[in-house]
Amino acid sequence: MRNRSSNKRCETVRRMAQLTVQLSNAAGVGDWRALKTLDGEVAALLGGLGAADALTDEQRAAIEKLRRAHQQAYQRCVREVEDMSVRLAQLREHRNGWIAYAMNDDAVVDERAQSRLHGVRRERPSSDRTRTPVQKMERA
Repeated sequence: MRNRSSNKRCETVRRMAQLTVQLSNAAGVGDWRALKTLDGEVAALLGGLGAADALTDEQRAAIEKLRRAHQQAYQRCVREVEDMSVRLAQLREHRNGWIAYAMNDDAVVDERAQSRLHGVRRERPSSDRTRTPVQKMERA
């Protein structure tokens, strides 16, 4: 029985080491789906451990490394949420310009399609090419 318990502890330490590396790698590349899956695996693994006083020093060391990797992954997620919030705010702030740009782009696509149907190729004036979407909207 003692040997079986020892093998299980070794396997648990190996799994913690694997999860530590996988968490670090997934956080490093921003693999959010993998992080979600790994987070669940960490919770299941730690939930299956016994009382803290029954852990070996090796298990405690592996848990500490896993905790640090998990904390770093969490911080990466927090930074990503902050970055996305800023990006979304910028997009909302410039929404009218993007809409004007999209409308102008649709008009150009429609114009090109009509030209192809009729065999006519028409270029836009060069001044339109250098205008920003907002300038184009103001001009209209």
